[in-house]
Amino acid sequence: MGAGTELGLRIGRSVALWLPIGLVSAAGGYALRLVGPRTRRQRRVLENIGRAFPSTSDAERRAIAAEMWDNFGRTAAESLIIDRVAADPGRVVLATPEVLQAGDTTKGILFVGLHFGNWETTAIPGVEQSLELMGFYKASKDELFNAWLEAIRKPIYPGGIFAATPSTLLKLTRHVRQGRSACILADHRDPTGVNVSFFGSPAPSTALPGLLHARYGIRIIGARVERLPGARFRIHLEPIHAEASGDESRDIHAMTQSIQAVFERWIKERPGQWTWFYKRWLGQR
Repeated sequence: MGAGTELGLRIGRSVALWLPIGLVSAAGGYALRLVGPRTRRQRRVLENIGRAFPSTSDAERRAIAAEMWDNFGRTAAESLIIDRVAADPGRVVLATPEVLQAGDTTKGILFVGLHFGNWETTAIPGVEQSLELMGFYKASKDELFNAWLEAIRKPIYPGGIFAATPSTLLKLTRHVRQGRSACILADHRDPTGVNVSFFGSPAPSTALPGLLHARYGIRIIGARVERLPGARFRIHLEPIHAEASGDESRDIHAMTQSIQAVFERWIKERPGQWTWFYKRWLGQR
């Protein structure tokens, strides 16, 4: 991340702190709906949508892309003031709190989310539910900027917020093995993971949730953020299961496939709320 981008984000936050949350969100959506289709990423967006939904027309793919850009712009703008969003009562609600009591409640929980709706809000209801959530994010090369982002997000992660590295993922393992909770996004391509089917094509996917489930019995719960009008959000939780075989490698693969199958179903319901511009499948360049 360049110094100019960092400075721009800092200035953006300073301005956004003085504006209503809904206006900040709308401004972000308007900007990306205008600019996004003119970027180089638009080509991959349309290719990915076509790969997932081959029967769609070009007009339908562009409509999904336009909704995606609007959602991404809103999410980026809202993320600058995520602490304000978290502090606003009723802005983020948990639709399915009963899921937290399903299964073996003595085990820790790993919430697996995806870049859908405003994924940054996924952890907010965890504070009300007294979950000692630990969170992770992809770090930039600027340590001062990372520290700034962590400070903004800290109120919604009582268990700590960390840049994702091998050492911090060991922290995650210890945290959930002690019966506590953590939250990760699991829809990116992971070359070190396992290949499972995603929209009918092989997709390298993170094996960490499957490993924690197979080896330690950690509960895996899918988390989806539904964007509502007026920069409001409803979070849906869904327990994710996979049949155990007793073979760890096979069980890791089965859980990874189950997670991606749930993600695929959610994306099919609201394709415009998922972020389509990442390289997701095997062999993409």
